[in-house]
Amino acid sequence: MALGQGLKSAVKALVPRGLIYATYEQRLLRQLDRDRLPEHVAVLADGNRRWARANAPGQELVVGYRAGAAKLKQFITWCEEVGIPIVTLWVLSTENLERSDADELAPLLEVIRDLVADLADGTRQVQVVGDLNLLPEGIADDLRAAAASTDGAGGTHVNVAVSYGG
Repeated sequence: MALGQGLKSAVKALVPRGLIYATYEQRLLRQLDRDRLPEHVAVLADGNRRWARANAPGQELVVGYRAGAAKLKQFITWCEEVGIPIVTLWVLSTENLERSDADELAPLLEVIRDLVADLADGTRQVQVVGDLNLLPEGIADDLRAAAASTDGAGGTHVNVAVSYGG
């Protein structure tokens, strides 16, 4: 971890809310029975547009997509910390792909591309699942390349479901 990030984390932990949450989190971690944890967990990303409208009125919906992606990364980190070996993120169904207009879909696809690139940092294996042929070629190529860059990586196996349905 870079010195700047470590310092930022330390300062954040000193803030009462950060200290309280960190204490609470450590207590929960101690109470976990690691022998009874699931081998695979999945989360369906939903509500980012609603979140943006409620929490960032007047701003572009992409604010909600970015907030959702940040939470998904946080979720992955938590799963890694407790030792869950497989995580699936359901991020874009074919139903949402078909009903979204291009102005709304383009920023969402960029956020998904950035999410996959961020997750493909070499510390875990990332696998993109779904019909990537339904996506714009550049986005699909970037998703495939990011996932391919993690082939053979250890750590948590993260499935990112994009353009899934059925």
